Amino acid sequence: MKILMLINSLSAGGAEVFTVSLAVQLKKMGHDLLVYSYAGILDAKGRILQQELQEAGINHLSGVKMSFAAIWQLGKAIQTFKPDIIHTHL
Repeated sequence: MKILMLINSLSAGGAEVFTVSLAVQLKKMGHDLLVYSYAGILDAKGRILQQELQEAGINHLSGVKMSFAAIWQLGKAIQTFKPDIIHTHL
């Protein structure tokens, strides 16, 4: 199954850590994942979370600081990735 996971940013916070942990476990179960963060990577913890995604073989796209361009980029990611499920953590 193709799953697109949305979150505001990768940074220090419970939702961010939960999202990355969930994505890694879903990947281990054989699902294809893409994580999209509207505001990108905001701090050192965010860089660690991005590394966890990379090590698990999960692609991560970052938006342009919550701008209209980030919404356009998300639409493009949906059209390209064609997810079966979009899971939001907003």
